[in-house]
Amino acid sequence: MLSQLVSFENMCGIAGFTNFGADAYDRRQVITAMCDAIAHRGPDEWGQTHIDDVSFGHRRLSIVGLSDGQQPMTDIQGDLSITFNGEIYNYKELKSQLVQEGFKFKTESDTEVVLAMYRKHGKDAFRHFNGMFALAIWDKRSQELVLARDRAGKKPLFYYQNNGELIFSSELKSLVKHPKFIKKLSARGLSKFMTYEYIPGPCTIFENTHKLEAGQFMVLSKDKCFKDFYWNYPSPQFNHSPVESSAQAIAEMDELLNDAVRLRLQADVPVGVFLSGGVDSSLVTAIACKQQQKPIQSFSICFNEKSYDESEYIDIVVKKFGLDHHSEHVSAKDMLGLVDKLGSIMDEPMADASLVPTYFVSKLAATKMKTVLGGDGADELFAGYPTYLANKLVNIYNIFPYELRTFISKTLEQGSSLLPTSNKNMSMDFQLRQFLRGAGVAGEIRFFKWMAGFTDQERGSVLSPAMRSELQGEFAYEDVNRYLSRVNIHRELDRLLYLSQKMYLTDDILVKVDRASMMNSLEVRAPFLDYRMVEYAASLPERYKLKRFTGKYILKELARKYLPNEIIDRPKKGFGIPLSEWLAGDLKPVMMDLLSKDRLESQGVFEYEGVKTLIDQHVNGELNQRKLLWSLLSFQLWAKEFGI
Repeated sequence: MLSQLVSFENMCGIAGFTNFGADAYDRRQVITAMCDAIAHRGPDEWGQTHIDDVSFGHRRLSIVGLSDGQQPMTDIQGDLSITFNGEIYNYKELKSQLVQEGFKFKTESDTEVVLAMYRKHGKDAFRHFNGMFALAIWDKRSQELVLARDRAGKKPLFYYQNNGELIFSSELKSLVKHPKFIKKLSARGLSKFMTYEYIPGPCTIFENTHKLEAGQFMVLSKDKCFKDFYWNYPSPQFNHSPVESSAQAIAEMDELLNDAVRLRLQADVPVGVFLSGGVDSSLVTAIACKQQQKPIQSFSICFNEKSYDESEYIDIVVKKFGLDHHSEHVSAKDMLGLVDKLGSIMDEPMADASLVPTYFVSKLAATKMKTVLGGDGADELFAGYPTYLANKLVNIYNIFPYELRTFISKTLEQGSSLLPTSNKNMSMDFQLRQFLRGAGVAGEIRFFKWMAGFTDQERGSVLSPAMRSELQGEFAYEDVNRYLSRVNIHRELDRLLYLSQKMYLTDDILVKVDRASMMNSLEVRAPFLDYRMVEYAASLPERYKLKRFTGKYILKELARKYLPNEIIDRPKKGFGIPLSEWLAGDLKPVMMDLLSKDRLESQGVFEYEGVKTLIDQHVNGELNQRKLLWSLLSFQLWAKEFGI
């Protein structure tokens, strides 16, 4: 029985705070309110504890039927306490080693193993964990509070720091329940949101509020506070591997991915899969089917608009592997029904419209199970996005003489203005206009300009004078330079992959999946983000990732062992929604209300005339402004939820 083998019980929400100043408020009442705000993350049970000057809360989503892993937990010795959100997939191996060394355990849970490893290794314990986690440990011996987050940042951890006190939680909506939290909008956070369509950590949308970064820990006591990284891709030892052939790389990747899937299939409840019909989710599905005797349940979302729909590819995979498949169509009417919830779901402003189908597929899966596998991470590890290829083409283009480049740029710009505006996914007019955004800047910044929302000029045209003044001199792409300053990576593609993982993957993709799934009390596991796979991918030469004009080359070659060529060689669509059409149609009344003159002027964040120009251009069919309008609308939905 799996229940005798594994005890992952910690997919949940955590919250807590220090009270070093012994302020007069009811700690039990406060931690209850903070946990109630994230009850969706752990609806099965909850607990709280108050030790010395620290309070911990925990909401639990049970993945295994065992009942001896309740949290917050204090170890046998009584001087280490924890609130823990996550799973340590290799905890059995770690526990076996600890038992041989004389450690005693009172439960079968991975949580207690985390405490024992911390007792043995201190902050170095986090290096030993293969899993996803965000945690807080109170060390009574040193009177230190320790926060930590997994290598990829799969599980979130926010904290608010002011006057020597610290409040932390899995979500912002929990932090604001603390009486000492001051809810002040961060102009810097807003600027980053408009630039990237998400907010790269450690910044957030509120002042004095931060995200603990991926692979980072933090130590706080009455006298000190410091942060450090226990892991940072790519570490110096991850030099390009001297693989002798693509066959060797494929075999080694096959072994790693199979083991990553095996570990993530461990549960005392059924484990399903998200299936988009793309190579990543299909490959995870194929390997999961190989390892399971019963048909695996799969879940998909479809659209009536053909350029967004992937049903034909999904059907191929379903038939090949005999999946127990479940799918639903998402319409503008469904979207309208979700609008009032979006501010709460996103928790912090984010304009990735694929949050919507991710929410619906999570809701569908949650009717059948508590755990699914996903294909997230492969694009960032193996250069799967069209922007990696576009960057390569620009580098080829830059070889041409300046006069020729100028002529081509002007011709493209004129051509883009002549193309009819289209509502289709990745239409030619949209791609060409996005491509031109990256002209004349460094490759790393160009990459994010292609993927992101507002340019500096566009941002200035819609922000209020007060906000523009506050952001005077702000460099929107400082995060790119900050991350690059931490590493020494010579090849441009490797730098782009590194930045994609540290920024776009961590603060967009994983946030989207976490919020959408946990709002439905569903856990999503990502085999591609097993740290061994991440490190191996980093070690491979770039020709195995982007070979000539083929992205994810080596991963696709591995996939040919499992999948039909129709899935592997199909064009990439992305997980989008027909936003252009909906904003000009069924969603227009919502947009006009949330971006009305009265609302914007009373709010003082955006200037109505600039916003109205974008609306008119889109509704009248002059320019497809879906990305910019959705960013504004997303912020307004969030602001309405948080009372901004």
